[in-house]
Amino acid sequence: MVALPIVRYLAVLAGLSIAVWAQDASVPGAAGTAPDTTGTVQPAAAPEAKLPLQFSPNPPVSGLDEPALEPAVAVRSFFLPSLQFGQTLDTNAVGSLGGTRLEGVSRFAVGLTLQRLWKNFDVAADYVGGVGVYSTGSGAKQIQALSGEQTALWRTGQFSVREVFSYLPEGSFGFGSYGGIGGFSLSGNGLAGGGFYGGGSNFLGAGALGSLGQVPRISSLVSADVVQTLSPRTSVTAVGSYALVHFTGNTTGYVDSNQYSGQFGGSHLLGPKDQIGVQYGYQHFEFPQGGAGSFDSQVFHLVYGHAITGRLSFVIAGGPQITILGGSSQSPSTRSISGSGRLSLRYRFEKVGLTASYDRLNTSGSGFFYGASTDLVRVGASRRLGRIWTAFGDAGYSYSRRLQFSILGTNANSFQSGYIGGGLRRPIGRSFNVYGSYQFNGFAFDNTFCVGVPSCNRASFRNSFNVGLDWHARPIRLD
Repeated sequence: MVALPIVRYLAVLAGLSIAVWAQDASVPGAAGTAPDTTGTVQPAAAPEAKLPLQFSPNPPVSGLDEPALEPAVAVRSFFLPSLQFGQTLDTNAVGSLGGTRLEGVSRFAVGLTLQRLWKNFDVAADYVGGVGVYSTGSGAKQIQALSGEQTALWRTGQFSVREVFSYLPEGSFGFGSYGGIGGFSLSGNGLAGGGFYGGGSNFLGAGALGSLGQVPRISSLVSADVVQTLSPRTSVTAVGSYALVHFTGNTTGYVDSNQYSGQFGGSHLLGPKDQIGVQYGYQHFEFPQGGAGSFDSQVFHLVYGHAITGRLSFVIAGGPQITILGGSSQSPSTRSISGSGRLSLRYRFEKVGLTASYDRLNTSGSGFFYGASTDLVRVGASRRLGRIWTAFGDAGYSYSRRLQFSILGTNANSFQSGYIGGGLRRPIGRSFNVYGSYQFNGFAFDNTFCVGVPSCNRASFRNSFNVGLDWHARPIRLD
């Protein structure tokens, strides 16, 4: 039954693509980014003539898109199927606190990537579906993830609808449920939907910034955003979104959440490489469990961006955040003011790629709390070693503090979650890649988790050793 939303979404997306294709069949395919010889599909980049001319190489810093760091090559519409098999040796696959259990996990997945370009309309979709088979106790677990984007373009702006949907056996922070850092890299968009959401997307919600054990969950984020240029240097942006996290099965103590977000802003070009902007954002968090209540956040940011096309992207934003905890007839609502912000750095050398980001914002609580104030750090790197091998690494850390107290949820004031890993990948011929990787995951509640419990473990640690093989067909041209 979980697969039904995915099947329905794919059917709608396919119908939309066929309808628009029929209307625009006489228009030749436009330029963008094509898959490389290893089968990795880079995120689609609309041609300069289609997007607002002032912002095609350097999108507004108040919007969702980020400057492309890929080489400017001609792209085409294509369809790309992929397969992957991975084997993991995991020291704590069930995520138990204070314990370990060595377990083997075999994962099989199918990947489908679609990119279709017309004169004034683009469609992109990325799907991964598979199963993880555990050697002891846990049985087989579904893995389903879908990202999609539809964009309409006119001379001075664009309108995009984007969605990221997943059904996973555990949280996505650190990609633990996919076999570590080396697993399921079937395309440039991947399970996290990175090809469809750019700067500041953590503000919109969904997903989890900490995970403990095999607790299946549905996550979904749907958004609509518009960019409109007002002059050769100035543009305005608007975003509206809805996100949900729903835990399935026996999930005693885990907190479902719904999040509604809106963001409005303006950007102004200071020069070909520099921008400034302003943003106002609103978040409304709801928790379906009885008596959980809700809360709201408002943020005001000043934004600065610096970009060198194909080489560097740097964005920093910051300002005050107002948190309004919902009240009732018995207890009035409370307001507090704190700081919030984000920083993003992406750099591409000839053989090395680097990414780093930091966010401080309010979140849904990742299933443990009824809202949290979160600090989030991520760092990633890749380097080509000679003509064949590629080395890659990734690390992340989140620290979340409870915003609301309730008889439901986890009995702790905060939690922290982190991961670090790396590995090697190499192609075999034109259609196969092999990889090997290692990843460490750690999770811990603060001391209040153990208050009144004489024998208590509050931390979980996990080591994953991964090897795998993936296959991709040659891209199938659609134009």
